[in-house]
Amino acid sequence: MYNNAKEKETAIKKLYKLKQTSSAMMYMTKFQSLLVQVKWNEKALIAQYKKRLKSKVLNVLVFAKDPKNIKKLINKVVRIDNRIY
Repeated sequence: MYNNAKEKETAIKKLYKLKQTSSAMMYMTKFQSLLVQVKWNEKALIAQYKKRLKSKVLNVLVFAKDPKNIKKLINKVVRIDNRIY
């Protein structure tokens, strides 16, 4: 039980530090590997995911309809990122 709590705490810290520095695919892969360890609701996941995107991606994303879940957001971000780069 202690290990699970420690792993969750570590994953949360990594999520807070994680940011998009390369492709959206790389960011998505790292983000998804961490989100399975935390038990956040959709709104929290979406907020954290958006928070650390590259500014060029965010500038385009702001004009898109807000996705209802993290999976839809990730797919949209990957498409935007691929289009920009």
